Amino acid sequence: MPHEVDYDHLELSAVWDPYQEINRVREECPVAPSPRYDGFWLLNRYEDVCAAARDTDTFRSEPGITIPHVGFPLPLSPIELDPPRHKIVRRPLTDLFTPGAVASYEPDIRAIVTRLLDAVDLLSLARVVIC
Repeated sequence: MPHEVDYDHLELSAVWDPYQEINRVREECPVAPSPRYDGFWLLNRYEDVCAAARDTDTFRSEPGITIPHVGFPLPLSPIELDPPRHKIVRRPLTDLFTPGAVASYEPDIRAIVTRLLDAVDLLSLARVVIC
């Protein structure tokens, strides 16, 4: 059994400085179980995440990947499905995420983000964050 790490991505220290917390856990044990939320595994290196994504016999997404598990009755996205259901749901979405398709969304996304940022009173926001 690998070294267990006490990591909670919802703790304030992890929210304010997630890189410090992830780096701490990566140094302790790059692939480690956490006892939080009825237990889950942390994979903190790119290579390990890729290996887990390809090994669907060992690593499962169903019944959900949300930590803590909130028990939605239906999966929220293809990443929450295992084969063969994953492919059935993912296939119709594939054309929407090609580089050309994503590039075509850029003008609309920029317009939406600009409109939202223009509406934010940055000085008021700064006062809230500092206080």
